[in-house]
Amino acid sequence: QQAGFTFLSWKDAHTAKVNLPETAIEQIAKQPWVKYVHVPSAPTVLENLTERSNHRVNTIDAAYSTGLHYDGTGVSVAIGDDGEVGPHIDYQGRLFNHSSGSSGSHGDHVVGIVGGGGNFDPVASGNARGSDLHIYDNYDNLDDAPVDYNTQGVRITSNSLGQGCNSGYNGDARDADLLINSKVSLMSVHSAGNSGGTTCGGVPQGFFTITGGYKAGKNVMAVGNVTNSDVIAPSSSRGPSEDGRIKPEIVAVGTDVYSTQPDNTYAEFTGTSMSCPGVAGTLASLWQAYRETHSGADPWSALMKAAVMNTADDLGNRGPDFIYGYGRINARRAYRTIANNQFFLDSINAFDAKDFFINIPTGTRQLRVMLYWNDYQGSPASSVALVNNLNLYVQEPSGNVIDPWILNNTPTVAALNTPAVRGVDNINNVEQVTLDSVFSGPCIITVEGLNVPQGPQKFALVYEFINDQLTLTYPQGGEAFVHGVQERIRWDAFANNAGTFTLEYSPDAGTTWNTISNSIPGNRRYFDWTPPSILNTGRMMMRISRGTFFDETDSLFTVFGVPKNVTVDTACGTSFHLTWDNVSLATDYKIYMLGAKYMEEIGTSTTNEFWVNTGVNTTGTYYFAVSAHRNTNGANSLRSLAYEKLPGLVNCVHNAFNMQTILPFDRAYNCATTAPVTIKMKIKNIGFKDLDNLPVFYQVNANPVVSE
Repeated sequence: QQAGFTFLSWKDAHTAKVNLPETAIEQIAKQPWVKYVHVPSAPTVLENLTERSNHRVNTIDAAYSTGLHYDGTGVSVAIGDDGEVGPHIDYQGRLFNHSSGSSGSHGDHVVGIVGGGGNFDPVASGNARGSDLHIYDNYDNLDDAPVDYNTQGVRITSNSLGQGCNSGYNGDARDADLLINSKVSLMSVHSAGNSGGTTCGGVPQGFFTITGGYKAGKNVMAVGNVTNSDVIAPSSSRGPSEDGRIKPEIVAVGTDVYSTQPDNTYAEFTGTSMSCPGVAGTLASLWQAYRETHSGADPWSALMKAAVMNTADDLGNRGPDFIYGYGRINARRAYRTIANNQFFLDSINAFDAKDFFINIPTGTRQLRVMLYWNDYQGSPASSVALVNNLNLYVQEPSGNVIDPWILNNTPTVAALNTPAVRGVDNINNVEQVTLDSVFSGPCIITVEGLNVPQGPQKFALVYEFINDQLTLTYPQGGEAFVHGVQERIRWDAFANNAGTFTLEYSPDAGTTWNTISNSIPGNRRYFDWTPPSILNTGRMMMRISRGTFFDETDSLFTVFGVPKNVTVDTACGTSFHLTWDNVSLATDYKIYMLGAKYMEEIGTSTTNEFWVNTGVNTTGTYYFAVSAHRNTNGANSLRSLAYEKLPGLVNCVHNAFNMQTILPFDRAYNCATTAPVTIKMKIKNIGFKDLDNLPVFYQVNANPVVSE
């Protein structure tokens, strides 16, 4: 108090939280023991099927048996939002609430985008449907991350929160960088913000509107919001950061995203709050992919961030920009980079230079090279957040030396909209070189340690070769389409001016082909198609072509009807009776019940009913679903919506009574007969359940009661 302030708490070993009058700030800042002073961040503000196919997550978590199956299993994601989430069976067996309450359903929606299991509605799966989901209030997930990294296995943090417009590289941003540097395999993902429709950054058209804070850190990822058509949402916050760095780093679908709400419901929300968990979930699936392709080892987070940025689908201006960053995340291409070991990991000191050699294959249309490093935490008092400055150069086979892309961060609309040019970058901890129509042959990549006061600096160097080959990404095989329900077909291709695309389908495993469209514009990477009602088959294929290049589905997929009106019409003791509407042309059905984590098949039926006689009782809650099958062509339909069976009896009246004893009283007989007399009864069942093996009792005179 004598120094003019009141001490509140230590944030870390070098940073204290204090209370002081505004008039005393300047005097305190002049003290020799004060390195910097910054005001607290603004209070947190919530920022809101996400398209797995648009992120290409379906290509690494395939629906067919021989495809890739990386769904984030074994990877923990820590989600900071508005507190407890659920109940919802889409999180079954994978949800861990570290919060004592809830202040809304925003977090429920976010969690489903990260890792919803699609148990209640199979089209609502998240981007890492096998991941473990840890739930926190606000930024408690970041506060707890140093411990949870070891105790809970947390590798990804997801924060769809904001801290005020264009907060700059403040103490929270520094803490974010420090956290990433302290844990080698930890990555923090943040929503870029929903202030793109404002001028809160001081420049028109939404520039300088990143809402943080933590997300202004150099080593984290801020995510912008695009539609399913890869168009930036008007509300999505735009960069650069206050000190001119590239933000957002990447974009993902955040518009009209279908995801979970409490009590097994769903809703569509829009915002960077939805695009952030899309990237967090995709990263969790890629984390698992790296482990399984690298002997179980965890990846360095810098490598994963570099792989995702370098392989993103370039949108907007050529190269990076302040609207789309490096583009829309593409899990398929990122996976290829890490699975094919198209990277170098090394370190460098000041004034050193290191060369790396790659061979560019024949037919390469574009070479992408990216240098990235998790930079040493900067000072909020500095006008430039970058500490260690590395440079990237690429020497083509022809001998030309190419500089990386740089942007003009002058705070005017004209400058900030200007496409990237070649130059030397001295403010970002990421640099990218792309070369179009490059010659095949040896290529030299040089990394230079221009200024490394906190060295040696470890870095990741990733590269990708892109050719003219087309890749059909959705469907790939194993999917179940429903006739009459529109699907968005997707593919990857290089170049927007190489002619139109032709899209075809085959209903008979490739024997015959039907043209859907032969005039899809060359800059399109999707087409909306509604399967006609005449299709009821599991021998479907899809083909995309342009010129001499084409690609087909890797396996067969289905178009078929879905069972509806699944219900339990009888539940008595340990037996449940399920019924549903027949599906035209179905020969049999598969029945599912919710297991430890997912819907599990428990039996089949050739009719539209099924008795469940094991694993159930009338005191628990159970979930059932049904899919249709056609054995003549292998059609397997989409699973139905789940039916919730609550505790209690259903139609358990099964009284049977003796309407009439027909024999021996329907005719006269000799009471003294010594011959056997048949006893005949007419019994009526007035309940709702079939009965068999009913006991019948009778007595003659005072003799013992007889049971049969």
